[in-house]
Amino acid sequence: MGHILQFTVLGLANGTIYALIALGLSLVYKATRAINFAQGEVGTLAAFIAWELIGRHHQNWVVGALAGLAAAAVVGYVMHRFVATPMREASRVSLTIATLGVAFTLYGLEAKVFGSSPEVLPPPSLGFQGVSVAGYLLTPVYIYAIAAAVIASATLGVVLRRTRFGLGVLASAQDSDTARLLGVPAAKVSAFTWVGAAVLAGVAGLLAGPTQGVIYPFFMSGTLLFRGLVAALVGGFGDLPGAVYGGLIVGLVEAYSIEAFVHYPGLPEVILMALVLGVLLVRPRGILARGAA
Repeated sequence: MGHILQFTVLGLANGTIYALIALGLSLVYKATRAINFAQGEVGTLAAFIAWELIGRHHQNWVVGALAGLAAAAVVGYVMHRFVATPMREASRVSLTIATLGVAFTLYGLEAKVFGSSPEVLPPPSLGFQGVSVAGYLLTPVYIYAIAAAVIASATLGVVLRRTRFGLGVLASAQDSDTARLLGVPAAKVSAFTWVGAAVLAGVAGLLAGPTQGVIYPFFMSGTLLFRGLVAALVGGFGDLPGAVYGGLIVGLVEAYSIEAFVHYPGLPEVILMALVLGVLLVRPRGILARGAA
């Protein structure tokens, strides 16, 4: 029983990082009905910027993290200004494919500037080793991930449902033409959506780097983006609380499958894909979706 509890804690801890990725994906989808495949690589870039300052130039971890988040926010604004805005009238499939192009552009930039060798992003250190839960040491990185997922979900929920600007974002998602006629600032809505999603990706990248051990170009797109997509599908694309719950579910399923099939590498990914197929067949809007996605 103690062994199961340890994997439960580990799964929930990893699930909070997947939840951050799913939150960014759901935020973009909620406003644009497009899937942002650049979400993972924006997080990778933030991790590399932080590593450049922390690992190579020996700056304080907070300084490196803030620089990484700033870089992610700039990329998000560039995507709003030069991808989403010009393609406002294009099909959502075209916009989705454009984000894939952005992801590979960032990958090439990372490989050129930082090299293709794996690098170690040190974890933040505030003088304590973490908290022991069910015999498993919950490191500070995981504690920050849990806090970030809760704060991000609650903040977005309040902004989108309790402020006029947030209601404008939701109105634009439902009918952008009518929302513009009613005075909703389309440019500000788009900037908020893409920059907010990029910052969430940056936070996920800064937390995933230390937990994954090493960072390298495409490391988030190649490993964590898939789990974030599964989490968003399970929770219901566009449902922000559902994205958090979906991330936790994916983390638990992954942890239990790794424990059960430790001698079968690659099988946990197959199980996650089976989970996606099951959700799409039984409840396409997502298991936890409370309304239309």
